[in-house]
Amino acid sequence: MKKRVSLKAKILLIFGSLLILLMLVVSLSVLYRWRKLILSSQMQSAEAIAQSFSFSVIDALIYQQNDLLNSDEYLESYLLDFSHKNRQIRFIAIYDDRGGLLAHSDLSELSVPSRKPAALSPKFKTRIYHNPRWGWLIETHFPLQTGEKKWGLLSMAFNAAPARQAIRRIFLLLFILTVIGVLIILAVMYVFSNRLTRSLRLLVKEMDKVDLRRASATVLAESNDEIGFLVRHFNDMKARLTASREQLIEAQKQIYQAEKLASVGRLASGVAHEINNPLNGVKNCLYAIRREPENLAQTRSYLELMDEGLNHIETIVRKLLSFSRQSTTHPHLVSLNKEIDLVLSLLQYRLDQQHIQILRTFRTDLPQIMADSHLLQEVLMNLLLNSFDALGKNGKIIIETGLQDSQTVYCRIADNGPGIAAVHQRKIFEPFFTTKEEGKGTGLGLSVSLGIVEAHGGTLTVESKPGHTCFTILLPLRFTSGEKNENIIN
Repeated sequence: MKKRVSLKAKILLIFGSLLILLMLVVSLSVLYRWRKLILSSQMQSAEAIAQSFSFSVIDALIYQQNDLLNSDEYLESYLLDFSHKNRQIRFIAIYDDRGGLLAHSDLSELSVPSRKPAALSPKFKTRIYHNPRWGWLIETHFPLQTGEKKWGLLSMAFNAAPARQAIRRIFLLLFILTVIGVLIILAVMYVFSNRLTRSLRLLVKEMDKVDLRRASATVLAESNDEIGFLVRHFNDMKARLTASREQLIEAQKQIYQAEKLASVGRLASGVAHEINNPLNGVKNCLYAIRREPENLAQTRSYLELMDEGLNHIETIVRKLLSFSRQSTTHPHLVSLNKEIDLVLSLLQYRLDQQHIQILRTFRTDLPQIMADSHLLQEVLMNLLLNSFDALGKNGKIIIETGLQDSQTVYCRIADNGPGIAAVHQRKIFEPFFTTKEEGKGTGLGLSVSLGIVEAHGGTLTVESKPGHTCFTILLPLRFTSGEKNENIIN
């Protein structure tokens, strides 16, 4: 079974992911902008210092050219003094116009063979890079030039660590602010989605509690949004379903009653004979009493016979009326064995007439079941009449009852008739399907029987082959998990 993902989780996942992505893009954009501003400020500061310092260097070079001072010692002393005053300066180097090193703030660099700087250009250049010795540096190159005279190049390197630390602090601040912002927005989204899904959960609970027998409105707070619209339409749908249910129940009752009356019609000839025999006996007793009214002993004897015959007629009529009337009773505890005996008593004459043998294999300690006796009789009557119609003379019907398990009873009705063709077995429970001749069956008996059994929480199945057909009814001892039973009965 596919795992269900809640709507709230989907909202938080989708919008949360979009929010995090958006906040990440914004934060990176801001960080990049601030980084650019910080580095630009540091580079401008380095360029300004280099430009200001270049004037003094040019003066020293002019003095050197005019032999006014020892330029090398002056330059080196001046470089060292200036770098010591500005702790952010890592080194200062001066190159001639051919790229030769004239002076350096780090005396160890003077022993290195002369090499060209990174670039000798009349244009100003500044770069940020990592030096194995000094770490991250901001190095700026400033051309030493007066008019058309090119003296060389001034190179100054500044410590870039403070700038990197400032950028790192900004990154940390942005990260914290982003996390806080995301958490706040997610919390707001969680509250909003929880309110939204709470209304939906309440509506689902109301759907689960729907009782179409009571057309009560769904208990949810009134709102003018889509949830309120959904609740109102759900109430309208429930009202329509309630009306449809009532119409369906009425149609079911009419179908059941029609099928029951059809069964009564098929029983009519046997019942008429059952009534006719004791009536003839009563007439004969009356005739004998009229002939000898003074014979009191004979009169008493005939009166007892007449009473017995009339009681027999009363019993048959009561059983027939009980079976045929449209009942409104609710399920109650009934004995499956007794219900089978009652139905067999109504069929006894027809069975005897066809010399059909009935074999009963009843479990004597069979527990009572919760069912409607009249509906159960209808199922048994339909199955027994089907077996009767399938059999010729001298046929045999086997009825067996027992326990399928601790909570289920079974009833099997088998006959040795010709069986049901395989092509018809999957259709016999469909309404109006019949293999009998026209006028001898409605095609509703098995369909109605299946509906009644399923309404009681049970199952009705068939197994058939040539010479053997068996219908099996499984019924729970206590069926209280739904309203189907009550819906069909009421």
